[in-house]
Amino acid sequence: MDEEAKIYIGLVLVILALIEFSTAMYLFGTKPSKDSPHRFGKLAIRAHRILGYVFLVVFAWLIYMGVVIFGRLSASGTGYQFDGARFHHALLAVVMFLVLLLKIGFIRIWRNYRSQARLLGFIVTIGTLTIWLISGWFYMIMMGGWTVER
Repeated sequence: MDEEAKIYIGLVLVILALIEFSTAMYLFGTKPSKDSPHRFGKLAIRAHRILGYVFLVVFAWLIYMGVVIFGRLSASGTGYQFDGARFHHALLAVVMFLVLLLKIGFIRIWRNYRSQARLLGFIVTIGTLTIWLISGWFYMIMMGGWTVER
């Protein structure tokens, strides 16, 4: 798999993050009243759960592919120098993945911390968008699609 395919799969991850965020805002952002209950409440919870696990799998796969690409570039004999930008990109991705696992743990295992899971959901969404935007910006600069004036 090359880096370009990783970019498109990253776009799928961002779309999943936005859908997850939308379903969470639908469920937890408004209070249902007797006149207008959440019409799709159970469906939205089920969709949030299923898409969340799809998000987890896609995120884990992207991290794995990033490690493979990073390892291939760093192999001895290729003349590749350590790249701080790629390292920080990978570090942010691993941290966001661990925050996502913590959120799932708060929901499934440590139920006393369930109220903090919403904040972790915000952090995962914002982190995913940040990683995607920073890497997209960096890709545009490196590929010559956008120049930075000095």
